Amino acid sequence: MSFSDYFHKKIAISAKTLYFCQKKFVKRQKNTYFQFKQFRIEQANTAMKVSTEACILGAWAFAENPQKILDIGAGTGLLSLMLAQRFPNSQIEAVEIENDAFRQAQQNVARSPFCANIHLYHTSIQAFAQSQKMPTYDLIVCNPPFYANYLQASNHKLNIALHQNTLQLHELVEVLGLLLKSEGRAFLLLPPFFMDKFCVLAQQRNLFPQKRLNIFHSPKHQILRTIIAFGSSKCKPDTENLFIKNETGKYTNKFEALLKNFYLYL
Repeated sequence: MSFSDYFHKKIAISAKTLYFCQKKFVKRQKNTYFQFKQFRIEQANTAMKVSTEACILGAWAFAENPQKILDIGAGTGLLSLMLAQRFPNSQIEAVEIENDAFRQAQQNVARSPFCANIHLYHTSIQAFAQSQKMPTYDLIVCNPPFYANYLQASNHKLNIALHQNTLQLHELVEVLGLLLKSEGRAFLLLPPFFMDKFCVLAQQRNLFPQKRLNIFHSPKHQILRTIIAFGSSKCKPDTENLFIKNETGKYTNKFEALLKNFYLYL
């Protein structure tokens, strides 16, 4: 394949990816709230709605008795609320730069039973990181924007949520290096292609994969998203596969076990 053919193929894939992403966004806009067992997520004013993959991240991320947890790009506050439910003795700090998402997160946290454990910051994670004097977080979670140099949507909030306009992957690596304790864990959710790129950047900052979860919609599908726990020790990461649904379209036992404390009808 010539460079010209490769370039035009890349552009076509980018446009197709954005089209489906926007289509999925419009579909999710129909749901103005998502009711969990112990809290409710209002999401009418935010670009990124509650997604199954994000719920998996909130249920799978783990640290042993974490005292301080950081949620980078809090959005609706979903991950902060899930982690507050799982770790009731932890203090959670959540950073969100987009105005409407920040206000929506404030509303969701204030109306939850976990409001005393969650502190929201309306700023960029870069500025927040620079204000911290030392690494203090035992657990960091992030569902970051990942598109770079791709066609963008006309929706500004969607671009902030999906594209690296306000947070590039190499900046995220630096933030983790500044804020994560030496024995801490940082859990990231990304599509496989972008996760591979992030792993290369992370190793340059002495952050290495410790655990890996490959998420599939079903056994018939390719990997949808990957979650990796990053830490400071070099090791061969434990790898798991999670199928959301089985061949008949029902939730798998493993998925139900992971989300049963959150999903209303599990």
